[in-house]
Amino acid sequence: MKTFLIRFSITLVVLTGLWFAFSRIPVAESLNQMTFGDFNEEKFGELAMEAVLMESKEIKSDSIDHAMNVVVTRLSSGNLFAADKFHIHVVNNNEVNAFALPGNHIVVHTGLIYMCDNPEELAGVLAHEIAHLEKRHVIERMRTEGIITLLEGAVAQGGGATVASAVGELAGLAFSRDQENEADEVGFTFLTNASIRPNGMATLFRKMKNESEVSGYIPEFMSTHPELESRAQNIETKCAGLPNTFVPIMTADEWENFQINVRLAL
Repeated sequence: MKTFLIRFSITLVVLTGLWFAFSRIPVAESLNQMTFGDFNEEKFGELAMEAVLMESKEIKSDSIDHAMNVVVTRLSSGNLFAADKFHIHVVNNNEVNAFALPGNHIVVHTGLIYMCDNPEELAGVLAHEIAHLEKRHVIERMRTEGIITLLEGAVAQGGGATVASAVGELAGLAFSRDQENEADEVGFTFLTNASIRPNGMATLFRKMKNESEVSGYIPEFMSTHPELESRAQNIETKCAGLPNTFVPIMTADEWENFQINVRLAL
């Protein structure tokens, strides 16, 4: 029940943001730019991000942008995606969470950054989210839940409020067990290909497990299936057979300065 209430509250927040967003953007203009015959992911992602940023301030500074670029650039090395393919948004929100949106947007809460003890843990989260995007899980879930059909109908009827409702459904969108497992597996491969120590995924899963036992809340990017402990154990088992050829993303002092700069930018 508590999880349902949290999701319901998040959905209400997103819908409220979208209501204001659509009140500032001519509905006809917005809908005309969203060519849903082929589903314009980029435009939909922009509108969804606008709603998110109306509720949570994006934290930007040269030092923060540089640090996030360092992590994503390292992730892209040895993998078949460019560092600038993804739009990383750090937002001021104390909830330990991160999530992906269409159009290759990834939102990272400051609460998550504060929980990470090193850049490898943050890289594990980003690798997981990039895997969801690269494997098309976000769009698959939107199709499965009927969100894209709802959007297409809204465009046909010229209903901006219905579009807002459809975007709001993303707040409660959970990935399937198979999709979560695949994101773990693919994210793990992204990390090892980039010579990033992958056990950061396992340590963060365990932190989230402990956090969930206290608060009862598990963010969507770690879901409730499969269980966090089994996911951590699976990653540790995979790590056991790997050679120790990993290269740190940044020094401990650089990571500490990054966290300090995030707090100073609030």
